[in-house]
Amino acid sequence: MTLFRLDASIRVDGSHSRALGDLVEHEWTQAHPGDEVVSRHLGADPVPATAWADAALNALEAPARRVPAATVVAPA
Repeated sequence: MTLFRLDASIRVDGSHSRALGDLVEHEWTQAHPGDEVVSRHLGADPVPATAWADAALNALEAPARRVPAATVVAPA
């Protein structure tokens, strides 16, 4: 099983949502040792401005010409 953690606060220190996320992640990893945790921080690593248009246009491509999803929204 994989936990996907998404942080979006612009505050690195003193963020209440980050502290809550840390608690949830800690409890989850204790209950699921060895399972993967994937994290994304939109404040530090924002989604490129073209990501949504790229994803939408990619869906119109023939299946053989589609770009893998990870490369469409991956940070630069």
